[in-house]
Amino acid sequence: MTAHNHLGASAPDHQTEQPFSAAGDLPTQDHVVADVPITPPDGGADDPPPPMDERDRVEGLLRAAATGIDPQILITIHRKNLGAIVGKREFPVIRPAITNGWVGKVASWPGHTLSAVCAAAGTRAHRALVTALGASAGHPTLDELRSAVCTVQSTIADSEIIAALAAVAWIDVPASPHALVLLDEDFALVPQPRSAAAPTVRAVVPRAPRPSSNPTRAAARAAKRKAAAEASAKAADIADAEAAKRRTAKLEEGAADAAAEVLPTLAGRGVRPAVDRRPAQLTPKQAQIYTADDPLIGTIAEVDVRYHFQDPENPDARSKFRPAVIVAASAERFLVRGLYSLPKEWTTEVTGWHRFGLSRECCNVSVVNEETVSRDIGRTYRRLTDEAWNLLW
Repeated sequence: MTAHNHLGASAPDHQTEQPFSAAGDLPTQDHVVADVPITPPDGGADDPPPPMDERDRVEGLLRAAATGIDPQILITIHRKNLGAIVGKREFPVIRPAITNGWVGKVASWPGHTLSAVCAAAGTRAHRALVTALGASAGHPTLDELRSAVCTVQSTIADSEIIAALAAVAWIDVPASPHALVLLDEDFALVPQPRSAAAPTVRAVVPRAPRPSSNPTRAAARAAKRKAAAEASAKAADIADAEAAKRRTAKLEEGAADAAAEVLPTLAGRGVRPAVDRRPAQLTPKQAQIYTADDPLIGTIAEVDVRYHFQDPENPDARSKFRPAVIVAASAERFLVRGLYSLPKEWTTEVTGWHRFGLSRECCNVSVVNEETVSRDIGRTYRRLTDEAWNLLW
């Protein structure tokens, strides 16, 4: 594949997709910033840079990838609600920087903020790579990922591809080590240490505290949110009851013949031939913790899955019970493929889920394994057939 210098790549079209977000402590909007000089470290001008450990090297690659992003890309995203795309915690850091000294400020950012920037700028490239990888998107080999990069280079700028690979390299997924190899070898990206960046950083200066909110209004808003949640839960219960009634009627009338039903199919990829049940594909780290011998493996159940983003309606919540396919288990929690009603950057559309007891015909299934908070199960549905299970890998 032909790799160009990502610092000179052209800016892509407008992007509106929502990338991965990262967690971490960041300054809030209750602070103002001021430039403060940095004291350079002792040592001669010809001294070699200090050695980097593996995590520092990955963060250095993130920093190098982020400095190659055209600020106009994130300005365009900012106009379409940057906070919802990169995450509420990164928004106060990225928002002022994209219009004032972008490259100079990137150097002092922590890894999770750099990952959010790269994920936002590489959203279009990430979607194109997932499409090019097809069924291998959840667990690609190095050659498959390199081939996918070559495929999308004709339509996606190198700066976007580099940003997407850097964001993937930061998280713990099967493609992370391959993304590092491509950044090092194919794109010749050099890790940029924090000390080699701008001569100034942004120091946090506290601002006078805001006046406390009106307790009457806060109570009214809380009551309104509670009433809306109760109404939504009631409507969901009614919908589930009606769906169960319809399924029972179809079975009594003989309209639902299990042998004649169409197997779930990945959108745009057709039906796989019947094969033996494949083992779940786990990362080495996951294989040390989880086992595939649990009798619940392959079952659809409602389990407590962590949020990928903070819920503005319930900011204290960190997880939610949702339907998911259990792919592995440990003594404390499950490893699952979550089922989502709306498409995400890390999901693909699969149809035919009514066959397994769900009220939905179409679900957006996670292409990566997700940890649950515990082994608690709210509700159990049916177990996937061998053909449906194999479509996950």
